[in-house]
Amino acid sequence: MQLGYKEVNVSKKQHTEYTGNLRPKADWLGVQTQVCGEAQSRRWRERRSFGFSTLICGTLHCRRRGARRSSDAHTYYVDWYEPRLLYITLGVLMLSSVDAVMTLNLLQHGSVELNPIMGLLIEQNVSLFVYTKLMLTGASLVFLVMHINFRLFRFIKIIHCLIAALVGYLILVAYELVLLGYIVLI
Repeated sequence: MQLGYKEVNVSKKQHTEYTGNLRPKADWLGVQTQVCGEAQSRRWRERRSFGFSTLICGTLHCRRRGARRSSDAHTYYVDWYEPRLLYITLGVLMLSSVDAVMTLNLLQHGSVELNPIMGLLIEQNVSLFVYTKLMLTGASLVFLVMHINFRLFRFIKIIHCLIAALVGYLILVAYELVLLGYIVLI
């Protein structure tokens, strides 16, 4: 048995490897491995580990922007979302916080909260009311954005639900402004 260098031609590149037991060799990727009979143990960093570089690479080089198959046309998740979703989501979240402040102002002028759960939270603690309102709105928005390419009842697009929430909050805040202006004038 002769131990020494052996030339291997892989993909038109010449790589040198050691032969023999427990001697390091370079495979075609240039990764050092230990050869012991048939078993090989690879010694490099775990490729599935998460770090800051993973976040940057995943942000810049998104893999899933659309459905992989035509059968998944209305039920698929993506890695990259359209910028308009950010604007719609932030708009709904800001209008929700404006609604909370306007509700508290209207309650100081003698109005009544019609939502019994939120009314109970306002009676217990005002901060708890605001945090709960924003957390419920935020969690709902995250869920809807994650499922943006799905359909509700097989024909309503989720983007339309988000736009409806934005328009609904706009109407609600406008109504509260009218109520607040009417109360202040009286």
